[in-house]
Amino acid sequence: KTKGEKAKYLRNKMRIAVWNMNGNVGKSTFANKVMHPRLAKDAEIIYVESDNTVPGKIAGSKEFEANANDWAELTEYLSANVVGHDIVVDIGSTDSKKVKALFVEFEGSLDEFDLFVVPHSPDGKQEDTALTIDFLQAKGIPAKKIKLIFNNVPIDSKIEKIFADLFDYHTKNNNFILAKNAVISKTTLFERLNGSDLTIESILLDCTDWQQKIIDAHPRKDDPEVKEAITYYSWMKTNKMLAKRLSAEYDSVFKIIMGN
Repeated sequence: KTKGEKAKYLRNKMRIAVWNMNGNVGKSTFANKVMHPRLAKDAEIIYVESDNTVPGKIAGSKEFEANANDWAELTEYLSANVVGHDIVVDIGSTDSKKVKALFVEFEGSLDEFDLFVVPHSPDGKQEDTALTIDFLQAKGIPAKKIKLIFNNVPIDSKIEKIFADLFDYHTKNNNFILAKNAVISKTTLFERLNGSDLTIESILLDCTDWQQKIIDAHPRKDDPEVKEAITYYSWMKTNKMLAKRLSAEYDSVFKIIMGN
């Protein structure tokens, strides 16, 4: 790369906060399953959560608690790595009041982030999501740096109806980015994969023709072992169906989040 190209490359590296004072809206799922697999290989996921119950943590990732010492260390780490690789910070909701206080105490620590992603789900409190955005706006974060995503939404639902309060809030305040297609649908895939080592990525990379394996095994279907194998082949075929749709949604939402 030329000097100019290298500088542009470095500036394009993102530091993203995934935060909502709501709990159970899919922050960690978004960080782990949408962002991490689609960023560069050297991208980091960092967790801020005092109760240490983040599901599906990326192995080897840094973890901090919501206290002044850890927050200082996190801020210093972000400052020291202002260029070089993408960093996603998954900020838990358990200590939302503490996190707000830390953002206030460490004046300017919000500016360490290029983007704030605010996930929201049908089970979340829309007023708490609005309060999260209000806080960011009050601290000087511009609307273009706050993006809302809708998570765990029943397929074919009308999001304008489900999230009517947030749509009204956006119309009145226009202080964040709301994209109607920034939607991740509810899925049974993760329940199906619970207890296995399979991931969306490993399922999609597997080129096995499970339907053909079912056909090939059919003549011996009365054999108990073959019958069990057919059950597994069918299970894997269904998993791939679910993974394809979900991965396409993740791709779409990722593009929306990373777009200008």
